[in-house]
Amino acid sequence: MGIHSYKTYSAYKQTSMAFIKYMRNEYLEIKDVADIKSEHVIEYLQKRQNEGNSSYTISKDMAALNKLLFLEVTKKEAEIKKRRYNDVTRSRLP
Repeated sequence: MGIHSYKTYSAYKQTSMAFIKYMRNEYLEIKDVADIKSEHVIEYLQKRQNEGNSSYTISKDMAALNKLLFLEVTKKEAEIKKRRYNDVTRSRLP
């Protein structure tokens, strides 16, 4: 399973870089990607949710990190809110 879109690649790369920065700040003892566990990803996703990021963004982050780290973290497992149409807000002018 690969990534077949430049837009998806760019989004996943951005998520990966933000996650790496988070791991470097929070877990200095982890030096190898193989040492990153699903618990770290869940903690990161919950942090993003608490910061007020949209459900769409968190879902994208979860998909990217699952692919990058060969994990299978679910929304239920990470206690992530489901995406709802009513919660969508535009960040641009109409």
